[in-house]
Amino acid sequence: MNTPDQIRVVHEYVDCGWPVFPLYPNSKVPAIAGSFNAASRDHRQIDQWYAENRNYNWAVATGRGSIVVVDSDGEIGSSSMAALAILGWPETFTIKTRTGVGRHFYFQPPDFDVPCSVSALAPGVDIRGKGGYVVIPPSHVPEDHKGPGGKYEILLDLPVEPLPEWLESKLHQLSLSRPTKVALSSRPVRPETPRNIALLREQLCFISADCGYGRYRCIVWAILSSGWECAEDIARWWSQTAPHRFDEKIFDNLIRYFDPNRADCPSFGSIVYEARAGGWNG
Repeated sequence: MNTPDQIRVVHEYVDCGWPVFPLYPNSKVPAIAGSFNAASRDHRQIDQWYAENRNYNWAVATGRGSIVVVDSDGEIGSSSMAALAILGWPETFTIKTRTGVGRHFYFQPPDFDVPCSVSALAPGVDIRGKGGYVVIPPSHVPEDHKGPGGKYEILLDLPVEPLPEWLESKLHQLSLSRPTKVALSSRPVRPETPRNIALLREQLCFISADCGYGRYRCIVWAILSSGWECAEDIARWWSQTAPHRFDEKIFDNLIRYFDPNRADCPSFGSIVYEARAGGWNG
């Protein structure tokens, strides 16, 4: 099947042996059930998804059997990368993110599972490994709280290098030290009592749902991390306090792909922090 230039890059990812899957147009939200778990290396499947919606964004699932990505985010990440370069940093396949200053550095995965992490390596430098994904060209994301909108583009079209020894050692330490989380649905952070439910609703009244996707996801997942049976209903109620921003598909995907075992999953305490920042004095 002949494909336009905008999907050609996606097929080239598959040719490298990397599993890909679609995201909603102008979004980082998975557009298929299963998210990264349903990523495919089948060209026919890619063409089928593309036929469903030619405006899809795209992502590659990370982890063992695919790639590990070092994600440098914004000016803070750029400064951290300059410091890390002193330790030795090979030139490897690199993507320029939509902000223009962000970078995705692709590496061959080691023989152990690298956990996803946020700023564990350095401020503004995240790791995308097992259970993660990164947006790939030719995807476009609009302006939000993280920066201006723009396209993801290949910056350095080079072979994907092995991790430098110092970085592999650091990631191995992170994999060993990562705390094992108990499934929060079986061990609620607080008892699901009428008083605690009312307290959570009160706190959420001080957190605006009219916000960027990253903050929105953080609050929804923090609510779900309560482990309460009513958590989804509360998350929906809070989301709909900004009816002009509420999107049913985005909300449903956040519910579907919530995983309390992700290294970067927000805690229930994030709600208290955000509520206090919004003026709550309870």
